[in-house]
Amino acid sequence: MTSGESVVLDRHATVRQALEDVESFTTVGVIDCGQSAPLLPLQTSPSDHPRIRRALDTALTPQRVAALEPVLRQRARDLAAPLAARGGGDVASSVARWLPVHALVELLGLPSDDAGRLRDLHDRVLGPGAADRDGVAAAGPEIESYFSEVVAARRGQSGTDLVRALSTPEDRALALSDDEVASVCYLLLLAGIDPVATAIGAAAAHLAVAPHHQAVVDSARDLRRYVEELLRWSAPVVALPRRCVSDAEVGGVTVPAGAALECRVAAANRDPAAFEAPDDFRPGRRERHLAFGAGPHHCAGVHLARLQVALAIEELVRALPGFRPDPAHETPDPARLAAGDPVVVVAGGGRPPQVGAPTG
Repeated sequence: MTSGESVVLDRHATVRQALEDVESFTTVGVIDCGQSAPLLPLQTSPSDHPRIRRALDTALTPQRVAALEPVLRQRARDLAAPLAARGGGDVASSVARWLPVHALVELLGLPSDDAGRLRDLHDRVLGPGAADRDGVAAAGPEIESYFSEVVAARRGQSGTDLVRALSTPEDRALALSDDEVASVCYLLLLAGIDPVATAIGAAAAHLAVAPHHQAVVDSARDLRRYVEELLRWSAPVVALPRRCVSDAEVGGVTVPAGAALECRVAAANRDPAAFEAPDDFRPGRRERHLAFGAGPHHCAGVHLARLQVALAIEELVRALPGFRPDPAHETPDPARLAAGDPVVVVAGGGRPPQVGAPTG
């Protein structure tokens, strides 16, 4: 194996090892999303990462996310309302596409009218338009300018949004610079939308083909378990890229410095060595999945992502109890969806009772 080769990891143990070993496998310089500087905290060096990540984790707490639940529930309800009025429709374009954008708007305390602009900027970098590298290069400065203006306007102000919490925290030792806060916002725009949208679409597709699972909305505990298994089983994040910094051994194989790594999270979450009957849908598993990554770069927005998926499920079932696939459209495979793939459903005859412990 030479330094120019690409290495694919698809076993749970090896993927976890690579994601946890940030000294050997770096994210720095791996992802080009139009940014002019490293995206924080993802692309920081191992020496500086703990400072940035501690500031973010201290600000993006479960309590801060929980405080957003009422407004995000109303957003999810409003997005699902047209589906109820029409007796069905495409969940992907109505709910899944927009709820993550509104969640970012609320988290950062941005004007609600900016949701469309943020969705457009995101899509120019990571959507179908991403094939146009000139377009991505043009979108990058727009994103940086947008968030720089937001951060500059908030500096020194008190408030409950994440921007103020990062720039003017209670513990001043955790304060980030304006450029650092803007970079964190840039990363949240890129990393916090498509995976959540994919998970919401997958949930809708799965609950349509297996409507007995819609009963999970009756129990907070069952809903949490359902969401966690959905994240493992449906693969909202397929793979995470890394680059080998120095020769390292993974799973008994030496990976040379300079080699590119593709850490296939989706495959690792179906690894029979880590999960019993991995292709079965079994809420309540005890094994730890890798849908949010692992190690120091483990997703900082896990609480917000879980909340959005849970709220989307609750409001979809409320709007269209017993919903099923629309027979006029192809039924999507919930385990192979990508962000934006249509999930067209129709109202059912009321939610059927849950029976036994179904695996599908």
